[in-house]
Amino acid sequence: MIGYTQIVTAATTYPITVEEAKQHLRLVGNDDDTLLADYLASVRDWLGREVAGGITLLTTTYDWFLPRIDSDRLRPPHTPLASVTTFSYRDSANATQTLTEGTTFAVHTPTNQPGWLSLIEGVSWPTTYINRDDAVTIRYVAGYTAATIPPRAKHATRLALGGFFEFRENMLAGTTITEIPDSVSRIMRSMDYGFYG
Repeated sequence: MIGYTQIVTAATTYPITVEEAKQHLRLVGNDDDTLLADYLASVRDWLGREVAGGITLLTTTYDWFLPRIDSDRLRPPHTPLASVTTFSYRDSANATQTLTEGTTFAVHTPTNQPGWLSLIEGVSWPTTYINRDDAVTIRYVAGYTAATIPPRAKHATRLALGGFFEFRENMLAGTTITEIPDSVSRIMRSMDYGFYG
């Protein structure tokens, strides 16, 4: 599906707590808590955007802008879908209209699938204004809560955090470093839902 997204409300929590990070890194005391929080935020964003290809680790609100609706089933680009907050569009007169969940569309959020919106049987999507890239705006929430984040994502977080913490500079003199081959990437790719549509 064409279109683009924008973050409305970014995640504010981490895949693991600072205390869990300290336990993993075998740290005692609070001297590195601020640094660990920064690293955890970086790892969270990196894992979701760069490694997992659209999986949102922790609850984030997005606006999804589309020029039109051309499918009975819409799968938002960020998964897993948790809920749809609003669904608005510009009608043929360029006036904003709102669609109602349960009347025009249904939201599907099954476990271990990305989630999607579907057109209610017997209903048609409305005609949208022609010359706008944002004729349709769907505000939705994607991601896991701290209680539902998969153990694989926590494990990938610990691995990435260990690298961030151990190698704080971008160069090391006189040291040979061997990376565990794609371990973090492989874990995160194993969470990819593939295509459901």
